[in-house]
Amino acid sequence: MMTLARQFVGAWERRSIAIDGGAPTEPARVLWLQAGDAFADLRIPQSPSDQPDAFAGVTTYDEPALTWHHTLDWNGGFAGYDCGVVEWRDDDLIERGEFERDGKGHAYEEVWHRVDDGAIGLVLTATHAMVVRLGRHCLAMRDRRRAGGQFDVRHATVAGVEWSDVAVLGDGAELPRPPLVAPDDWTPGSTVSIDGAVWRVAERWG
Repeated sequence: MMTLARQFVGAWERRSIAIDGGAPTEPARVLWLQAGDAFADLRIPQSPSDQPDAFAGVTTYDEPALTWHHTLDWNGGFAGYDCGVVEWRDDDLIERGEFERDGKGHAYEEVWHRVDDGAIGLVLTATHAMVVRLGRHCLAMRDRRRAGGQFDVRHATVAGVEWSDVAVLGDGAELPRPPLVAPDDWTPGSTVSIDGAVWRVAERWG
C-alpha cells in the first residue's frame, strides 16, 4: 500500500517552468502520476520538432526534497534521477532545483497542479516495463531497446465506461490498459496476466 506521503499522491500537470529567473513558460504538455512510491512522467513538447520524453520509477521524500529515481528513461537526460525542493503555494506544488545544459548549471522553478487526487491507484511492473494508473489517467511504458526495439509509451484516460488513448508513442498500443475495476485478487505482490503478458502488482488501492 502507499508509503510515500499521501500529500503527493495524484495526477499532476505542469503549469509552467521558469529558468534562471526568467518568465514562466510551458513548452510541453507534462503529466506526472504519483502512485504510492511509484511514478510515471510523460512530456509531449508543444513544438513538433522537439523530442518527447518519458520516464518512470520510484520516488523518495527527504523533506523538503522529492527525488525521482528512474528505472525507465527514454532520453536519459536526468542521469538516473532528478531531485527538487518542493513547497505548497495554495493548491499548487512548487518545485525548485538545478539542471545542467551545455556544461552550464541552470536554476528552475516549476508549478504543478493536481488534476486527480488518485482515489483509485494501480501499479504493474514487468521487465523493463511499468503501468501506472492514477484515477482517470493511465501511463504505460516499456523499454525494448536492449532487444533491438524502441521505447514505447501509452497514455490513456477514462472516457465514460472505457479507456480512450491520448498519446501512443512507438509500439505503445501493445501496452495494456488495465480494467477500470481491477479484480479482487489483484493484490500487491500478486502476478496477473494481461493479453498473455505477465505483470506483478506493486501497488493497488480503491
